[in-house]
Amino acid sequence: MTKYTDKNGRTWNKGSIQELLDNNDIAAVRALMLVYRNQTSSEQMAEETIINNGIGFTGADGRWLSILAGAYMKYGRLSPKQMAHVHHRVRKYWNQVLVGIKNKDQKA
Repeated sequence: MTKYTDKNGRTWNKGSIQELLDNNDIAAVRALMLVYRNQTSSEQMAEETIINNGIGFTGADGRWLSILAGAYMKYGRLSPKQMAHVHHRVRKYWNQVLVGIKNKDQKA
């Protein structure tokens, strides 16, 4: 799936999602947490990517983004420097975000 129109008529695709993730802290953190939840429970506990299953973080991002997700869960916020890392890295997970938008829309 590369494009989805939600129940409000907004069309989501790679470009629109990446633009949102680049410019909106709340959306970027929600995406971070969505992808973190896509990690297996063993990956969440290990704070790294163990299984190459096409969802969750890539091996390159697994450790760092798991740490940032953990920090957000613990403190309820991220520093400006941490947010810059989230904005930079989370945009590559646009397709998982698109699936998340579709799933949320269908539950509502």
